[in-house]
Amino acid sequence: MNGRKRRRGLTLIELIVLLAIVAIIIAMLAPAILSARKAARRAQCMNNMKQIGLAFHNFHDAFRKFPPSSGVTRDPEGKITAVDGWSFYAELLPFMEYGTIYDRLNIRKGHPDPGADDDSGEFEKEAARDARNTQLAELICPDNPNPKFADPVNKTGALTNYKAMGATHIESLQVASPKPTTPLYLPEEATRHPDGALFPGGRIKLSAFGRDGSAHTILCTETMDPQYGVWTVGAEVSLVGLPSAQPGPDGKPEALKFERYEDTYWAPAGYNAKFGDEAAPEVRRLKTYLGYDFAKADPGTYVGAEARNKYGPSSAHPGVVNHLLADGSVHSISTDTDFATYMFLITRAGGDPTGQFYDHR
Repeated sequence: MNGRKRRRGLTLIELIVLLAIVAIIIAMLAPAILSARKAARRAQCMNNMKQIGLAFHNFHDAFRKFPPSSGVTRDPEGKITAVDGWSFYAELLPFMEYGTIYDRLNIRKGHPDPGADDDSGEFEKEAARDARNTQLAELICPDNPNPKFADPVNKTGALTNYKAMGATHIESLQVASPKPTTPLYLPEEATRHPDGALFPGGRIKLSAFGRDGSAHTILCTETMDPQYGVWTVGAEVSLVGLPSAQPGPDGKPEALKFERYEDTYWAPAGYNAKFGDEAAPEVRRLKTYLGYDFAKADPGTYVGAEARNKYGPSSAHPGVVNHLLADGSVHSISTDTDFATYMFLITRAGGDPTGQFYDHR
C-alpha cells in the first residue's frame, strides 16, 4: 500500500468560485486600466501641444513675432484679397525638426495647392503634394477616433487636430477675409478684429497681448473635425470659440449680442462680472462651442458656407478640450466653462478679467 497521500484537485464548484473571483477582480480593475489609458492619451495630446508651443516661441525668438494662421494675398493698398496661403504649421516646420520638408517648399511665393500655383517649378509643386499628404505625428491627438486624412481611403490630405483660435466669433474672424462681415462689436471697434491671437495675415508679437497677457490668451485648440483641416492649408486651420446664434428662452435661435461692461471691456449681453451659477440667466443659457453637441445641429452650429468649421473646439477627452496658450502652457479646459470666461480667454487684448480662468477651470 502506498503511504503517500493522494493530492486532491479542485472540485467543479471550487473551480467555478475561483473563476468568479478572477472575473470580479478583472471587472474591478478594467475601469482603472481604461482610465489610466485615457489619462496617458490625454497627457500625450498635451505634450503634442507643448511641442507646438515650443515651436511658436522659437519662431518668435527668431522673427520677433508669431506666424499668421494663414498666408494671404493683398492688394497694393495692403487689403486682403484672398486667404490662400500656407498654414502656420508650414512656417513652423524648421522649429519642429521638419526642416527637410520646409526646405523643399516654396513658402514665400508658392501655394499649398499645387494646382493653383503659378510661381513654383515642378519640383516644388511635387514637394507641396508630398507635404500635403504627409501625416505629422505631433499634429494628431492619440484619443481622436476620427480619420487622420481628409480622404482616408487614398490617404491624401493629412489632417491636424490642433487649430488656431482666430477670434471669438465668426464675424470677427471674417474681418480678415476678402469680404468682411460686420463684427458683433460696435463699428468703431472693428480695428480690433480679428480679436484672437492667431488669424489670417496677422503677425502678432508677444507685446500685443496687453493687460490680458500671453498666459491668459488661447493660441490653439483641439478639434475633432474629420475632414476640414489639412495641416498645410492656412484657410483650414483657424477656428472661433463662440457661436453667433444661441438658443433663446423659447429654444429658438437668437443672435449673439455683446455689450460694454462698465465702459471698460466687451462681454456678452447680461454679463454682471459673476460666473457660473451666479451669472444672470441670459448668460448662463449661453454655450461656447466647447459645450455644443455637434452631432445634433444645435442652433449655434455653423451652417452653409461656415459648415467646414462646425466642429469647433472639441475633443474625445471626457469633459475637457486641451488648449495651447500664448505663453506656451497647455491647459485642459472644461466643456462646461462659463461663456464669458471663454470669451475673455480668446481675446488677445480685450482688457477683460481673464484671470478668472484660474478660478473656474
